[in-house]
Amino acid sequence: MLASRHAALALLLLGTAGCARNAILEVEITLPPRAGEAQYALIELNPDELGDMPFEVQWAAVPLEPLALGDAPVSTSVSVIAEGYAGDALLRIRFCRSPDCAEILPPSDPQQEVRYRIERPFYTGARTRVNLMVPLPSPAPAPRGCVEVVTSEPTYLCTVERCAVQGCASGDVVSNYCIADRHYCEGD
Repeated sequence: MLASRHAALALLLLGTAGCARNAILEVEITLPPRAGEAQYALIELNPDELGDMPFEVQWAAVPLEPLALGDAPVSTSVSVIAEGYAGDALLRIRFCRSPDCAEILPPSDPQQEVRYRIERPFYTGARTRVNLMVPLPSPAPAPRGCVEVVTSEPTYLCTVERCAVQGCASGDVVSNYCIADRHYCEGD
């Protein structure tokens, strides 16, 4: 059974004008079952305004409340509202032992952190969507779309390419939301 929880996060990135100028990204996150010492998951989201935001630093963004992991996968939704922002979004899922996530798992634990770079998910006046099935980092090869990152902790960096960001298309578009080299949300 898949547990579900909804969380909302608003990133008003440049201004606060009318909603027609906003871009909304809906992120559906499915977390893996609890494993080893990983009892909780902390989800953090940050804009990458300059295109070079490092994952290794403490972000200024306010993290969401940690989610308790269960015996089955846990699902949560995050809504991100942005205005005047057209860069990538960065998402980091940190696995931890305690509800406050003050104690991050040690480097020897294979369930440490999964990072996502979501390429250009914001389009003014449009609602887009990304579904993430979060893997637990392990000694096995990285899952498709992810690479192992050499840090002091076991970590995956997964990229959601811009054409995989759902939005602005109707019909049976399954995996590609671009036509030629343009996303459907880019307009004329």
